[in-house]
Amino acid sequence: MITPLRFDHIIIAVRDLDAALADYQALGFAVYYGGKHTHKATHNGLISLADGSYLELLAPVDPDEIDGTIALLAAGEGFAGYALLSQDLAADGARLQAAGIPFVGPSDGHRDRYDGARVVWQAINLEGTRSPFLIADVTDHLLRVPADGDKINHANGAVGVSGVTVAVHDLAAAATRYTKILGVAPAQRSQSPEEESVTFTLDSQTITLAQPLVHGTALAAHLATFGEVPYLLQLQTDREDGMGMLDLK
Repeated sequence: MITPLRFDHIIIAVRDLDAALADYQALGFAVYYGGKHTHKATHNGLISLADGSYLELLAPVDPDEIDGTIALLAAGEGFAGYALLSQDLAADGARLQAAGIPFVGPSDGHRDRYDGARVVWQAINLEGTRSPFLIADVTDHLLRVPADGDKINHANGAVGVSGVTVAVHDLAAAATRYTKILGVAPAQRSQSPEEESVTFTLDSQTITLAQPLVHGTALAAHLATFGEVPYLLQLQTDREDGMGMLDLK
């Protein structure tokens, strides 16, 4: 039996972490400094959500030295990828190998938190793409994703991630690949004059793959600029009227 994957976190590449922390705080999020990645010239800010997922603001420690770790910054700030939480990375790796999905890993990752504690995880990175990668905790999950009240209570009412939409060039090929990665078939298909999409359901969250059908749309522009990375992130709120669209520019 396949142990289901679930959405873990989304990566948002930013040039200046201090400025980004202030910007997201102004949007009503409780943002905090996460720490520095061991052996990498990056550090992050985190937005923890009550459902156990989070948003990661990833930036170079020195804004003047942008390396390949966050190469997406060459195209501008924005979504750089996302992670799925694995309960058994070895089993998921074996499943991916059997399905013919090439990957690298499991590899070790480390981050020294703001309080000095070291967070350790392992990851499987799929070849040729930043989205998605699989992650599994070595140290306690709450060490990586704190659930303290001051970190998960947001002024804008955000409590979790309900879905992510990923821009793709070839929907049929992407849907076949994602079916192998996720271990489930698409639950929904839709098409409009501007785009077509398929949606996978993971627990209470969705992953939608969207291909633009015409030029000149926001989806087409995003795909042309950033490649096959997340295009939209849907957040669940505790407000009856929701939050609406957040302007991240």
